[in-house]
Amino acid sequence: MADVPFNNNTAQKYGENTGQKKREFEAFFRLTYERLCSFAFGYVNSREEAEGIVQSTFLNVWEQKDLWDDFESAKAYMFKSVRNRALNYKKHERVKQESEPEIQLRMKEWKGYQDSDTLIARKVEVIRNGIRELPERRREIFKMSREHGLTYREIADALDISIKTVETQIGRSLKYLRSYVADHNFIMILVMLISI
Repeated sequence: MADVPFNNNTAQKYGENTGQKKREFEAFFRLTYERLCSFAFGYVNSREEAEGIVQSTFLNVWEQKDLWDDFESAKAYMFKSVRNRALNYKKHERVKQESEPEIQLRMKEWKGYQDSDTLIARKVEVIRNGIRELPERRREIFKMSREHGLTYREIADALDISIKTVETQIGRSLKYLRSYVADHNFIMILVMLISI
């Protein structure tokens, strides 16, 4: 935004008479508001956006009211500021439109990851429930193998059973869990379809 034109003597010129400054500003506002809105509308093609641009520019001018020399410099500043803000608005809108497909794609990807995380969490829960339903001794052998990473020999030695028994119990556990997960995956898919 352009620098605000001002004169070091302006504050002295107006003294402490803020009431006078307010009346002058209100008159300035009434004289220029509609013209500035029409001017901004020519850039942004939206009455609402044009008014917002003009209002924010007037707010900026009001905040710097003690710096103004005269009506003509303020008017020139207003038109230049409104033009710059309108052009910035158009540039911002163009960037938003150009990036919208990318944003939509990223949102779909994020939702996919979120859905994927939810699906994985549900599958893990189904597997845990299946493990809980294994007979106690089979569950113990399975956990020693899968959760604690023990070899079949280590499990056999720890439980004082044969390696063949460990292999059989792990095989039965896996067969049961495959069946359990398949049955529950079907139910999970139905629940997900219903929730869509």
